[in-house]
Amino acid sequence: MKKLLHPFKMKLIWEAFVKSWVVALTAGAVCEFIFLLIMHLLALEPDKWLIAVVFGIPFVLSGLLLFGLRHYPNMKRVVTRVDETGLEERVITMLEYKENNDFVVELQRNDALKHLEKVHPKQMKLTFRKKPFILCAIVVSLTVGFMFVPYTIMGSIFAAESSVNEEEAQMIKELIEELRQKVKDTEVSDEIKEQLNEVVDELEENLSEEDSTLEKTAKISQAESEIKDIIENAVTKNKIGTALQQYESTKALGNAISDGDTDAVSEALSDMQDTLTALEGQEQGKQLNTVSSDIASALALSGVEAGDALYDALHTFGTSLTSEATEAVNGVDVDTEVSSSVSQAETEIIAALEEQASIEATAEQFGDIIDETKDELLGNESEKSEEESKSEDEKSSEEQDGEKADGEKADSEKADGEASGNEMSGGGESQGGVEGEGDDSVSSKTESIYDPTSGSVKYGEVFDAYYGEYLAALEAGEVPDDLQAIIDQYYAALNK
Repeated sequence: MKKLLHPFKMKLIWEAFVKSWVVALTAGAVCEFIFLLIMHLLALEPDKWLIAVVFGIPFVLSGLLLFGLRHYPNMKRVVTRVDETGLEERVITMLEYKENNDFVVELQRNDALKHLEKVHPKQMKLTFRKKPFILCAIVVSLTVGFMFVPYTIMGSIFAAESSVNEEEAQMIKELIEELRQKVKDTEVSDEIKEQLNEVVDELEENLSEEDSTLEKTAKISQAESEIKDIIENAVTKNKIGTALQQYESTKALGNAISDGDTDAVSEALSDMQDTLTALEGQEQGKQLNTVSSDIASALALSGVEAGDALYDALHTFGTSLTSEATEAVNGVDVDTEVSSSVSQAETEIIAALEEQASIEATAEQFGDIIDETKDELLGNESEKSEEESKSEDEKSSEEQDGEKADGEKADSEKADGEASGNEMSGGGESQGGVEGEGDDSVSSKTESIYDPTSGSVKYGEVFDAYYGEYLAALEAGEVPDDLQAIIDQYYAALNK
């Protein structure tokens, strides 16, 4: 029986050999591809012998193991495949009862041998699945192609990325140094300087090299917003001036203080002095009490607290007028005292307004420093995608040229005419109200948006501010986990 089955076994050995070494070739190619990928990422060119070893070891080991343990045709596998040629399990039955010499078994054995002699090895078909061969071809092709890729490509990419990160890090460093120097040089109270330094320190701590350019810009915008809030709280002339305007006796003074006009302040106080000194006795005392009371009410209405220079100047002025009102009611001539109080108030109010004007100028300087850094950062972000944008523009241009060549030139001219008409009717702005061309990310848009505090701001600044608030809420754990992905996608879509 073994002699009759030998040709079939040799044919199955060939099948097992092919199956085993195709899979082994795939395994070796996969290991080689992973090794080459690592070498490319490290920008290191390996020696040829190392490439051979990395491929050869898994190739040989897997091939031998698969051939010996998985695919080698033992006797049972051989007879099973022979029966599949049409012997209807005669040979496998004969193999199972080979130790049995019963009469019936002998008859079955003779019948099986008789049929086996009529079967030729060509009748047994080899069975190969397509998927291992396809997978092997794909992996080997990728691996061989990868061998011809220069090992310096990934190094160049990483070097370029590292260069951009170093530039951004230098920009951030310079920004922090300029802000600290500006806080040191600015003529504001020590309390305000301390608050400003805290914001700068927090900004430096929050900025990370792992942050994207957009995240860095948003955090800087958040710090800018906090600086503005500190400075706005320090500038109290609008709050106090508006409150003084609510009363007839202090209306002119309130207007002058709101405008920050020192000449108007002097004029308003001079008129107030003329009015007070023109009266005598009870009438003078009553008017002095009215002005003093109106000043006190306005200060309470403003929400400003003691310690503010402008508040303290007006409070002292009001207190002096109250004391002089009592003397006037008692028949004492207080014209000299009133004149002295007005003169002192004028000096202190003007000094307070000049200090607040200095604070406002400082706010603009802070804004200029921060805006310049944000523009530089966003400029870097634009440069990183410049090649991709250029490629897309060239592709789009080629497609448009092709369409015109196919007979759609008239439609293109019509569209150009409509676009031109829209520009003329929109006062030179593109559709959507965004001025300019080039980088169309949200952070670079210059469309004017009304802001109740500053009048109008750039669209990009509004985006940065809101994104900064979102990041702050995210760090504080105020954003639910199921909403983070949605919000991130939303901001990413806005910034395209």
